[in-house]
Amino acid sequence: MKRRWKILTASLLAVGIIGASVMFLAPPETPSVIPVRLPDGSFVNLEAVTYGTNHLVGPRLGQMVNRLPPLLSNFSRRIFGNRASIRFSAQTDSPKVVLWLNRGIMARAFAPGAGYCELQLADTNDFVAGSRVRYGPTYPLEVKEFSAFPRRAPYFVLHIYHHDAAGSVSLCGTMPIKNPIFHQYAQWHPENLPATKLAGEVEVTLEQFHTGLNPVAQLLRSPDDGRTLVFGTNDWGSTNVSACVVRVRPTAKTDYPWRVCHAELSDATGNKLPASKLDSAGLNCFTFEPALWPSENAWKLKLDVVQDAATATNDQFTFHDVPLGAVDSNNRVGRTTNFNGATITLDQIIRKTPAILTAPPLADSASQIIFKTAGLTNGMRMDCVAIVANNGMSLEGSWSSGNDARTNSCWISQDAKTADVTFAVRRAEQVEFLVKPEVSPLRVQLDAFPRSFQ
Repeated sequence: MKRRWKILTASLLAVGIIGASVMFLAPPETPSVIPVRLPDGSFVNLEAVTYGTNHLVGPRLGQMVNRLPPLLSNFSRRIFGNRASIRFSAQTDSPKVVLWLNRGIMARAFAPGAGYCELQLADTNDFVAGSRVRYGPTYPLEVKEFSAFPRRAPYFVLHIYHHDAAGSVSLCGTMPIKNPIFHQYAQWHPENLPATKLAGEVEVTLEQFHTGLNPVAQLLRSPDDGRTLVFGTNDWGSTNVSACVVRVRPTAKTDYPWRVCHAELSDATGNKLPASKLDSAGLNCFTFEPALWPSENAWKLKLDVVQDAATATNDQFTFHDVPLGAVDSNNRVGRTTNFNGATITLDQIIRKTPAILTAPPLADSASQIIFKTAGLTNGMRMDCVAIVANNGMSLEGSWSSGNDARTNSCWISQDAKTADVTFAVRRAEQVEFLVKPEVSPLRVQLDAFPRSFQ
């Protein structure tokens, strides 16, 4: 009797799978795009586009079978063969769009000195923004991930750029990409600038917000020693930067100045980006690279402000004699401490040969000191106080800030061997602005913003 039930169960299961296969045996929808030719004569094809954290490339039946319990999935593959199998799979740590790019089995790696390729995404207005992703390219497939992408339209556009050995950038070609999560999104409405918000005993004013800028600004001086920071509009093709000007003033008398320690940019479709550069030179201007797409009605700017970490000592901790490691290498440090309820890890130092910046990308020519953080709840933030090398040089530079990481980009002289790294963990005040960025050059009169209010 039991055997009959087993046979009946297996038969019903087989019938169910066969019935479902009528819907799923059709091959997956393949992108109908023209391959892009690269400088070495090879071509790039778009094999697939996926979204989520569990990425599967293969027939629809294979994707369905892959989600079944192992016993059922193995049974289905024996019946349907390759039509129930997955060709490629990948995992991402958060929901992302993944582009599966194929350069062909006969293609070889770029020759030394031939430069490299880079990927970026554009919206339907052909505005290029978002992350800049290096592209090998290699065979059989390269999985390229994008956290931020234009989500409001039925498609967006992949741009493939070539950077030659001399630093010139050229566009190899473009591919339209079907948006895997296209639907209707809410619309945000911007505030007029300048706008001022109160956070505790702090007044935060957003003076200006611009996008479509060059990543490198000029600092101009007038005869009376005035200073103007000038961002021109983008003329490097694959790089667009957003920049904002903020003034922070305490409303109560205090000996401790306040400043921005963390910034995040988001839009109504779910894209989020941390600030890529929080200046420590008192310029009151910080940047987002990558930028978002200005076709949105408004962006949300979140700012965390703290009292200057250099003015208090009861919330500071120092990692002493941190080895800076070899030049042009990734040096794992792994120094960890529990401090003020948070776990702070000095994770690694990506050390580069010091170089004069003449062109983007900025991150390719600066060393990076990377911290990992955990347990930062209830408005607590990690903030850097000082990084001093054994030769006396200050390694404080510009900071990028994320939810669980913080990176200092700086220049480390070749004779520096170790450094003392001091940080603070303290409570921050938070404000939010809804802003429509201007796509135009940005000029910042620095004299209007005293250093004490950075």
